[in-house]
Amino acid sequence: LTAAGTLLACLATGCSLQPNENTLPGQVATGSDGYGVTVRFEAVENLVPNSQVLLDDVVVGTVTAIRVDDWHAVADLRLLDSVPISDRARFTIGQKTLLGAQYVDIDSPPVDAAASPVGLLGDGDEVPLSRTGQAPGTEQVLAGAKVQFEPFAEQLKTLEEHTRELEK
Repeated sequence: LTAAGTLLACLATGCSLQPNENTLPGQVATGSDGYGVTVRFEAVENLVPNSQVLLDDVVVGTVTAIRVDDWHAVADLRLLDSVPISDRARFTIGQKTLLGAQYVDIDSPPVDAAASPVGLLGDGDEVPLSRTGQAPGTEQVLAGAKVQFEPFAEQLKTLEEHTRELEK
């Protein structure tokens, strides 16, 4: 009964629940095991807070916030302290599913953290637009396929017309 009353009070007073504004349990590097970096992108489309950050297909971080600054998207990431990432790494937004769930992929040159801590990303670092990008989305891939297969469709149509003429 108390939960129902709380829910009713929230609805009546205009409270809204935004799950992506809160850290979800099990998120990587959101505690003392991580550090924060800021990454600038041209656009982020369907990237949301709590999206995963991957390095070599392994989850190494979490997107904590997204905002707009000077007509560009800025994503705040938390990355694991235990995973050395080069300060020359490239960050790309990728798409997990056909429905559009996105993640941040890191392409980092090999790093030996024990040999040289210089040249590693650290807390508070910012990754510029020049080292970010976006992988082609479903729509772009399908549009490209259409352009590639369009000539074949015309040939098939012509072949079908000739076959019909021969059947007469």
